Amino acid sequence: MKRKTGIGLAFFCLLLFSGWSYLDLVFASEHPFKNTAKGFYELAEQTNIDVLFLGSSHIYTAVNPHIINQEANTISYNLGTDGMRLEFSNMVLKQALKHTQPKLVVVEVFRGSLEPVITDESKGFQLRALDFASNLSATKWQLTKNNYNFNEIAGVYSPLVRNHKNWHTESYFDLENEQDFSQQTALFYDGYYGARKTISDADSKEFADFRVKERSVDLSQRFLSKTHKEALLELVALSERYGFSLMMQTSPDLKAASLNNALYQELADFCKQNEIPYFDMNSPEVYSALDLKVTDFKDASHLNIRGSEKTSAMVAKFINENFELSDRSEENIYLDKAKEFSAKFRGEEVFALEQPFEIKDALTIESLVLKRAKHVLNFRITFKDSSANSDRYKLGIHLYPKEGKENQLHEESKAKGRNFDIGTGLLQDTDAPLEVMVFSSIDDLDRIRIFLYDRSGYKGVVGKVLQIREEQLNLD
Repeated sequence: MKRKTGIGLAFFCLLLFSGWSYLDLVFASEHPFKNTAKGFYELAEQTNIDVLFLGSSHIYTAVNPHIINQEANTISYNLGTDGMRLEFSNMVLKQALKHTQPKLVVVEVFRGSLEPVITDESKGFQLRALDFASNLSATKWQLTKNNYNFNEIAGVYSPLVRNHKNWHTESYFDLENEQDFSQQTALFYDGYYGARKTISDADSKEFADFRVKERSVDLSQRFLSKTHKEALLELVALSERYGFSLMMQTSPDLKAASLNNALYQELADFCKQNEIPYFDMNSPEVYSALDLKVTDFKDASHLNIRGSEKTSAMVAKFINENFELSDRSEENIYLDKAKEFSAKFRGEEVFALEQPFEIKDALTIESLVLKRAKHVLNFRITFKDSSANSDRYKLGIHLYPKEGKENQLHEESKAKGRNFDIGTGLLQDTDAPLEVMVFSSIDDLDRIRIFLYDRSGYKGVVGKVLQIREEQLNLD
């Protein structure tokens, strides 16, 4: 009898544990790091990941693993996430080391990486990293105990407890909880988030002199506390234990020009003492080498897709100069990932402008290349500009379906009564290529119209219209 009771109790406990685990998956928070984690585990199952990037949004918006792979002939992955503090990066690294054996680990540190976790927002950001770690992790328990109140601990370990009030909005069958990225607004790849937007006009004016502004370095203010130094030393110990090289990085930040830059000196001193290569990209010299412009940022602290292409290439160059990595460019996984990226985000070229087109007096489209990946069209346009006021205009792109195929229009176009799908680009810096992404489900294109109009609002076409006909497009 006692044996049956024991078996019944064990079965009940197993059922309870299984049910709770299922509900934890249902109530898991939806955020980009879910996509990052899933992609990491999938890639780690296929091959060893030789280069890992860790840190906050300052690294996941600045380093595109595809560019690192291509320039350094390696396999890399970006494990950065919003607001992640230095100590939590260490925890993510420990979890990652259970699944791959990196040859190089790059850790991003900036002022935000060192701030205390005391606000609800900062605690929420750390939950993303905590969800990545195993509930059996001693580091997870220590960080939870040090940064969360007693009544918050259950919510750290159980998404069901954390989000139970959302029971009426949760999907009980979709357990992925990944964020659905629109290619119109962002390029998401192997943990990298490339924003397709440009800094606001107000911020653009405020930080216009960021490349030449004199830096303040007041060493009487210290940023690296005992806790931070212990976290950095733990990284050194992990590198020795697991046999990987360590690199520190600070990504470009427009605000850095107006703040005390003593932190960068502290990091440089620590790295020198521990023989760690440190790449500080917040110096006027690096800005100049990158030809970094204010329009390369999506906001005051984060790069956009154009800016990250510049920094990613330079990070790869720094890696090549300071580390020896195995050349993996002949491996099938390397070649497959390159094809995957190209097909998914660049697409196949379907049109190239044969000769320059003067779209307005003193403003000429020198080149226009159109690539298409399924329903995403990528227009890359370069200009020859001898006017003084091109930044007054926006670029409009209208895509028209063939007659009788109006049902292929985007739902927004249908709702607004338009007979075309639309894309826009802002002319701010005509020295740099303009990239415009347009999402359109039109398979049977009749024509594409490209034109300028006033940035304050549409008041008619300014200048000439460049028209691309269906027969000019290679849509086979």
